[in-house]
Amino acid sequence: MSNITDSRLIVLSCLLIPFMLLCFISQARAGIALETYWPLYGGDQKVFSYGAESLAMTVSDYEVNQYKIQYQTATDMGYEIHQIGSDKIQVVLAKTGYILISFNPYINLLNESVVLNGGTITTQTTVTQRYAGSYPATFTVVVEMAGAVTVPAGTFTNCRSISVQKVATIPGEGTVNVSFMTAILAPGVGIIRKLVSPGTWAELVSGTVHGIDVTKTTIAPTIASSSPLPTATVGVAYNQALAATDGAMPYTWSVSSGTLPAGLSLSSVGILSGTPSVATNTGFTVQVTGSNGLFSRKVFSIAVNNQFSSLDLSLSGSGSGSVNSNPSGSISCTWPPQAGKCSTSQTTGTSLTLIASHGGDSSFGGWGGSCSLCTGLTCLLTIDADKSCTAIFNILPLVRIPGPAYYASIATAYSHLVAGSHAAMQVQAVELTGDVDLLSNIELDLQGGYDSGFTGSTGFTTLHGTVSIGNGSLTLDRIVIK
Repeated sequence: MSNITDSRLIVLSCLLIPFMLLCFISQARAGIALETYWPLYGGDQKVFSYGAESLAMTVSDYEVNQYKIQYQTATDMGYEIHQIGSDKIQVVLAKTGYILISFNPYINLLNESVVLNGGTITTQTTVTQRYAGSYPATFTVVVEMAGAVTVPAGTFTNCRSISVQKVATIPGEGTVNVSFMTAILAPGVGIIRKLVSPGTWAELVSGTVHGIDVTKTTIAPTIASSSPLPTATVGVAYNQALAATDGAMPYTWSVSSGTLPAGLSLSSVGILSGTPSVATNTGFTVQVTGSNGLFSRKVFSIAVNNQFSSLDLSLSGSGSGSVNSNPSGSISCTWPPQAGKCSTSQTTGTSLTLIASHGGDSSFGGWGGSCSLCTGLTCLLTIDADKSCTAIFNILPLVRIPGPAYYASIATAYSHLVAGSHAAMQVQAVELTGDVDLLSNIELDLQGGYDSGFTGSTGFTTLHGTVSIGNGSLTLDRIVIK
């Protein structure tokens, strides 16, 4: 064999410069080692430099499981079509300028085994080249371990070297032996160095790998998903994708400590899924490992709620009242004694508004339990777990100053009046014992005989004791002093 090179071989040699980036993972995605060292992801790009020259490489979707790798230098532009299988990557065809080259069968470029362990792949094929016809050729790919390699974009560890040799029998020229490619592959990045001529390497300077800056692929990935994770429900299918940034793709996900809720599992591609079987609130630590072997961890928590959650309502207090719900029908509870529909079972996550109404002789004393943060007569409650609430109703005090303000005795109410004012004081139709001393300069209208809700005065109030007026004035209405 002779080591000659004609125009046909030069063209093919240029086309076999597979500078690749990460791309879309299809259903027929390559194995993990292939995806790590020979990533193909449409839309990514790289820039290499050699001396004063540069080489730009881009990857785009071509057909199903096929990707177009296009390159451009200051003087030349071309592309290759690569096909992904479950355990191999093949070269389908290549083009530069007006010259199109196809292979039948396709060239087996890499497989899972040689990427993992090193080795040799040989393909015997027929090369069909525009303007040159067809001729038989044998392509031999050799992959070896290469350790750590430094290029302008950074230092990459656990690299591989790849070389492609072609032996062809060309009519009228005999057998030729041509070296087409020598390159260094880094995990998560693909080619980082390419021998473009004897002693001259094109080295990776910048670019993106599946949207990740290539300079970030030399560090550990960072988990971007936040904790706590979205709530899960017993008996309902759950699916949550975890996300990471930086590092070398593809990532491998795992649970490094703790236990996932029963029924859930974390896949190696970061999908937390399954159907929870037990209500719980638990924590666990997730690890994401880049294809460069570097990893990071993060603690997550997740709540698993029952599919149905209950709300129990308890009413209490010296007064009377009721609590209803909006939407209506879920709660309709009265007091005293407690009666009606005072509990409900709802689909977990349902929201109800509880509405308190006090009796005419009572006031609303407030919410408690799971409703303790509510104020006023209404309480908006999300039933995302079993909950219990209380509502308190208090009997109104015997004395009222219109406004209203309520007091337990005439003396207490009088102490809250402003000197020099003219005020009214209303008293329920009850019998009171004790002396009343009116010592401030207040014109007081003391009105008795009111019902318990202070809605009207039809009876009398009886005072057992002495009423002393030291200052101001007193007008009595429906008051009996004994």
